[in-house]
Amino acid sequence: MRAEWLCVALAACGGTTWKPPPAEGIASPPGSEAPPPPAASVPPASKRAQSGDRLELGPGNAAMLLGDGRWVVELRPPARRFVTVGVAGKDDGLVRFEVVAQRPFHRLRNETFSDDRRLPIFVSFESPAEPISVRVVIDAKSEVRLVLVSESVDDIAPRLLRDVKAGKAEPRPLVGLPFPIEPRAGYVMEAPHRYGFVRTDVATALRAAFRQTRIRYKRNLLAVGDASQWNGGRPGADLDKARHISHDGGRDVDVALPSREDGASRIVRRCEGVLVENQRLQCAPGTVKGLDAERLAYFLGLLIDGPTPNGRHVPDASKRRPFADVETIFTDQAYIDEIRKALPGLKAKNWIHEEAFGALGEDGLLRPSPWHTDHVHIRFRGENARPAELLRFEPSRSIPGGRTSSSKR
Repeated sequence: MRAEWLCVALAACGGTTWKPPPAEGIASPPGSEAPPPPAASVPPASKRAQSGDRLELGPGNAAMLLGDGRWVVELRPPARRFVTVGVAGKDDGLVRFEVVAQRPFHRLRNETFSDDRRLPIFVSFESPAEPISVRVVIDAKSEVRLVLVSESVDDIAPRLLRDVKAGKAEPRPLVGLPFPIEPRAGYVMEAPHRYGFVRTDVATALRAAFRQTRIRYKRNLLAVGDASQWNGGRPGADLDKARHISHDGGRDVDVALPSREDGASRIVRRCEGVLVENQRLQCAPGTVKGLDAERLAYFLGLLIDGPTPNGRHVPDASKRRPFADVETIFTDQAYIDEIRKALPGLKAKNWIHEEAFGALGEDGLLRPSPWHTDHVHIRFRGENARPAELLRFEPSRSIPGGRTSSSKR
């Protein structure tokens, strides 16, 4: 099995090479009946391929239906893009989904800390300025759909809500938060990546803040939890069990509380939780333990102030601006108190600017919220993001509706 996989992955087995025409089609093993007409988001079939053939997808947004068998697909994403590669189908239809690429993209994996292996499954990355080629190896037991979508990393400029509502401006795109393959990325993925989609400006802001925090403190990585679903919905809505009352549209993201422990800072409580009125979980007063409050305050300050070259203090606000504007930060009151205790020390070291110092020190931006005892929930201003056309689908197992199963925001 291992030798066969290497043979296929490295294209050393010979065989034919097929490049689909501009409208990528359906690939199915020989002898099978022609598949039914595909969904509107998938172009019609134009060519059959045998399992083991090498196929190509890209550079534009494209999708391809693959029958049961083993497939090697060469992806050619455009440069300087937020790129997402996904496989959709029935949960038991996919056996293996591997990425084969040059450094640093060889580090791309579809696993996250709490990946449940359900479909659709995605990997996302930021493509460099020079062209790259990424291969994916897919073992399927039944028909699956391979999708490649990308959006420009430069499409982050704010939109006026009135222009979006009037149809005069398109919302900014929804993209998968890129997997942290860079040495100083500063974060790891906690939730299944199908719940890790954000607006383009939010992705840029988060990555800049994570990186600078990692460079400044040289401490463990921060875990990223739920953002939005691949189609802009609330995480868990695909299972009819929405995990939040918000988190749609790519404007919300959960981030772990920094700790000084070995290993990544995961989404776990840093206090003793108590139920208030039997329905609201909060931190018991005076029980915060293991929280790296200064690093948390620094990270939030970067999101508010905007990045600066090498993290230098730039007093003139006109010479810096945030990539995305923070609207509200939800967490427990106990953590808000610890963040505010850390602010004077950051200011004394010139590690925070006046804007963030004032915003974090006053009521309004930081908002106490029950059920936020293990993370901070950051909400950004602006319009809901626009999902790519090829990602505007529901999973094959979905049930109409979507009951909220959590009181979390």
